[in-house]
Amino acid sequence: AMPRKDRLYPDPLEYLGWCSWDAFYHAVDADGLLRKTEELKALGLPVRWVMIDDGWSATREKRLASYDADRGKFPDGLAPVIRKMKEEHGVSWIGVWHTIAGYWGGVDPQGELFALNRPHLAEVGGGAWVPAPEAVRAFGFWNDWHGYLKRQGVDFVKVDSQSAVANFFAERAPIGEAASELHTALEASVCLHFNGWVINCMGMASENVWHRPASSVSRTSDDFVPDDPRGFREHALQNAYNSFFHGAFYWGDWDMFWTDHADAVRHMLLRAVSGGPVYISDRLGRTKPEHVWPLIYRDGRVIRCDLPGRPTADCLAADPESKPIPLKIWNRAGETGVLAAFHLHRNDSTVSGGFGPADIPGLSGERFLVFDHARQRVFPMRREGRRTLGLP
Repeated sequence: AMPRKDRLYPDPLEYLGWCSWDAFYHAVDADGLLRKTEELKALGLPVRWVMIDDGWSATREKRLASYDADRGKFPDGLAPVIRKMKEEHGVSWIGVWHTIAGYWGGVDPQGELFALNRPHLAEVGGGAWVPAPEAVRAFGFWNDWHGYLKRQGVDFVKVDSQSAVANFFAERAPIGEAASELHTALEASVCLHFNGWVINCMGMASENVWHRPASSVSRTSDDFVPDDPRGFREHALQNAYNSFFHGAFYWGDWDMFWTDHADAVRHMLLRAVSGGPVYISDRLGRTKPEHVWPLIYRDGRVIRCDLPGRPTADCLAADPESKPIPLKIWNRAGETGVLAAFHLHRNDSTVSGGFGPADIPGLSGERFLVFDHARQRVFPMRREGRRTLGLP
């Protein structure tokens, strides 16, 4: 796999986004998208891209039935909705979601797509039809679909369920080879139609990590789950520790969050140190801009760190969930070091540890000024100096 430095970060992800998933789940439709983007514009929040997530596609029994949107939800298709969000609501880019098989169960063998794509598909377990594990064949499917989406005004894609390659092709093809062929075909089409702009999702299996030829952004956690009381703890741990490995190859997508949520401020801080995309998924009438503005400039550009956020060295072999220590995540912005600390212990007692400039690899110099954002104060420290950190 190419190192991260040789991969191009997608232009839209330099800006604030909004995703339909936790706002509407499978009930996403044209009216909801237009109402939400109109609301965001009225709030003066510069959301520059929108991801139309799962629920937009025309499907039958969890299989893709058409290139176009579900006509019950999008009576006139995708194009008029996309055009209105761009022309009237200030959105610059629109992405759409699909899986690496088209939909969760592949392509509907009774749908209009099947006859057109039969040469590009392979039958796997349970009678599912998915893109064939040969790049030259699978490319035909992606090229046709992505070309259609591009004509509707779509600018990039989020590709989910990537680790299902092992399930589809178990005992049918070597999994590494199948994944390599599928990713090659997919990314060739993404490069042709969408400038290579793709968010890889549910693809942290080794066969996915090692075999993407060009894409640069990959989800490093399970979904943001707003109703799970342990959700933030799990989210922070997964993203930080997975990024220690994945960050060598990709920028981590630390997923969407709600600005109107009990953990909104902690989620905001987590995104500030992530180095990756920042996007929200608030429901209608529920966005709190004050939990977004600290992350962006006036035009919506993300104030993004230079690297993927990763745990400090003293956290790597420790579990902040079971041990009363803070999870510390480091990053850099130019010559400046960035350090964020989180209380993730199972109980509410204070967690404590130390911090200092040496926590952040690559800093030059021996004497530093440290700005404590929470307390709004500045103090000097030497490179090897340590201060006590306590989080109630």
